[in-house]
Amino acid sequence: MAINWYHYASPVTFYPLAGRLAPWFAAIAALLAAAGLWIGFGLAPTDATQGEAYRIIYIHVPTAWMAMFVYLVMAFWSALALAFNTRLSAMMAQALAPTGALMAALALWTGAFWGRPTWGTYWAWDARMTSTLILLFLYLGVIALRSAIDDPRRADRACAVLTLVGAVNVPIIYFSVRWWNTLHQGASVSITAAPKMASLMLSGMLVMSFAAWAWCIAAALWRVRAIILERERGSAWVATLPGMGARADDVRGLLLRWGRLRLVRLDVVRRVRGRGRRGSRRAARAPPPRVRGREGRRRRARARTHGDSTMKARHRRFAWIVAGLVAIGVAVGLVLNAFQSNLVFFYSPSQVLSKEAPVGRPFRIGGMVESGSLKREKDSLTVQFVVTDTAQNVTVRYTGLLPDLFKEGKGVVAQGSLGPDGVFTATEVLAKHDENYMPPEAAAAIEQAHKGGQMKSSK
Repeated sequence: MAINWYHYASPVTFYPLAGRLAPWFAAIAALLAAAGLWIGFGLAPTDATQGEAYRIIYIHVPTAWMAMFVYLVMAFWSALALAFNTRLSAMMAQALAPTGALMAALALWTGAFWGRPTWGTYWAWDARMTSTLILLFLYLGVIALRSAIDDPRRADRACAVLTLVGAVNVPIIYFSVRWWNTLHQGASVSITAAPKMASLMLSGMLVMSFAAWAWCIAAALWRVRAIILERERGSAWVATLPGMGARADDVRGLLLRWGRLRLVRLDVVRRVRGRGRRGSRRAARAPPPRVRGREGRRRRARARTHGDSTMKARHRRFAWIVAGLVAIGVAVGLVLNAFQSNLVFFYSPSQVLSKEAPVGRPFRIGGMVESGSLKREKDSLTVQFVVTDTAQNVTVRYTGLLPDLFKEGKGVVAQGSLGPDGVFTATEVLAKHDENYMPPEAAAAIEQAHKGGQMKSSK
């Protein structure tokens, strides 16, 4: 039997459906989260490079993925609300905003705690982290804008426009590690390439991602039920809900049966009683009697003209959407230009030696620490090493404690200035790890195989 999805486009019919689905998604989220945490913290092996610190990936990556995905779903519902003027679409976008803001905040928070033992800093203004922070501000901006507008319909339109404009930030977040030199590592999981993680590590992360996805659906369904009751409190069907006091004229009730989110004071819900009132409403809805002759033709012509103007209003709405898409495209270009000009996190040795790095102010240089180049001064914290991109080399001098993951043959980002002697004097050194995750045994086997290949080639 085919399902009539348009039947659930009304808040009246979607409200009970959301109430039935939300507990199931919540239960699925709880089961998957328990399984994912057991795999990630109990079964998955230690990473060869980061040690136990990498395990925060089972919280950080799912929340980061869901922060981007929820915003795209918000943009989808916002587009439907603008194009077809549907109330439920706007309510769904409103319900998703707090959940997305929570996911973005958790991604930034866990990323900061992950970055301290791995990179050597809690925060760095690179393209990936900055664009994720912008995403959190977009979520908070949508929530604040809705709270600032009293008329719900006007708030729906304003928030929908802001959501659609902000959607350009999502692809910037995803592709930032490909478009610019960033401290953040590249993608370990990609549709077009094999995963760069051990299978057990990957399994735990995917299970936790599905758990976060199910929880976001459950939270949105519970929240949209609260929004429906708040915005439909003047409708007669609200008074017929269980526990709402059908006989009372002033109804105050709990909004949710499952997972109560908040209390909303329901103002007067007037029920239609009596034949006289029902009869008067039927009379008001009844079509006017048909007028014949010249006057009838004149009235029908005016009705057709009014219908044409209604269609033109719809066409104008679509024209605004097209204009908005054009504006979004222009915004994308401006944002990309701003990132390219101001948010290039580091320069490679080749770019530094070809005079592409800024002159007269500090900048960052990044690359690999050349094997055998690390030298420590006796009785001092001053070290010297060579940063290479396999084409050019730059010598770096630094005084201070190096990050725990700083090693020869691994990535590094140093901030400082280039001296006239060609030596880069660093004031801060950050370790940059790659997107590969594997147990120590696998890393040792790969290194042994690599050494064996080098020995055979030398013979």
